[in-house]
Amino acid sequence: QAVVKGSLPHPFALTLFEDTLYWTDWNTHSILACNKYTGEGLREIHSNIFSPMDIHAFSQQRQPNGATELLLLARRTDLRRISLDTPDFTDIVLQLEDIRHAIAIDYDPLEGYIYWTDDEVRAIRRSFIDGSGSQFVVTAQIAHPDGIAVDWVARNLYWTDTGTDRIEVTRLNGTMRKILISEDLEEPRAIVLDPMVGYMYWTDWGEIPKIERAALDGSDRVVLVNTSLGWPNGLALDYDEGKIYWGDAKTDKIEIFLPLVWDARDIFYGNSTQPSGF
Repeated sequence: QAVVKGSLPHPFALTLFEDTLYWTDWNTHSILACNKYTGEGLREIHSNIFSPMDIHAFSQQRQPNGATELLLLARRTDLRRISLDTPDFTDIVLQLEDIRHAIAIDYDPLEGYIYWTDDEVRAIRRSFIDGSGSQFVVTAQIAHPDGIAVDWVARNLYWTDTGTDRIEVTRLNGTMRKILISEDLEEPRAIVLDPMVGYMYWTDWGEIPKIERAALDGSDRVVLVNTSLGWPNGLALDYDEGKIYWGDAKTDKIEIFLPLVWDARDIFYGNSTQPSGF
């Protein structure tokens, strides 16, 4: 089902808040949004962004102790928070040093840390939402860290590495590190978690692109989608609806998949050149 007609130039990352889907686009250098059910109301909420990478929404509804409704944006050489409470979507640069190539970002609602991967520094770092308390979490045996996801229930941190071709986990402070999956991975990219159900989902840009699922300990691995994919990225979970959203930067689509209903795929078409992260 085509929800929005047109072309998506390069969608990269995606995130969901209430009934709205947000994503970054490399070609248009912007953040776009639309209704998550119908694709209607397609609009650009922020433009002229240099290298928009990952994006993550949080609010008082998603995190009860949250101070406001925000989008967190990884913008390659800096991290920003963008207000969803103001009509002009005011953005603030976090005062952090030595960010060279930030790719993915996530947030821990309990301790208030944001976590991000940096491909050039070859590390995973964290800081508080105001930029204070910056520290390194993982620095050893890491090549090209890409996707990152916080398990806010079990207090673990998951990430993909396109250099080592592994999915790993550690405690949020960097201790008790473990390799979960290291076989049949070519280019693991985005990763998202469903801690309440106990699953992780990730994309792979390999020779045969695919989206996979496994239990949070790496067991019960299964391929969910491996047809009509190009460069799948930008995973987002709709916990209420039981749907997975992803952007494909090669086919220029945003698609929806219902894990419990095999082959149930809806397609968003719009004016996003390369959708990147949700």
